[in-house]
Amino acid sequence: MAFKSNTEEKVREALKNDERAWRLDAGTSGNDDVMLGTLDEVLSDVWYWIAEDETPDFHIGELPTGWSIAPVFLSEGELETGEWFTPAGD
Repeated sequence: MAFKSNTEEKVREALKNDERAWRLDAGTSGNDDVMLGTLDEVLSDVWYWIAEDETPDFHIGELPTGWSIAPVFLSEGELETGEWFTPAGD
């Protein structure tokens, strides 16, 4: 897992406190990350960042082609990744 926005320790502590964590797979862009917050909060942050970066073929409410996100959880003290999905626009 790539820890850019938060340290692994901070993610573990957040999960212990019933907060949500999400693993972003940013394709080949090199921007993989583990982010904290509700899914809506995390996606909002991702879309804001992408829009600022002027990523081509980007539409609010969708992730760029090849990107996906998955929940992160603790399982027997280890960080695990749930099922990957790509949010679709409304």
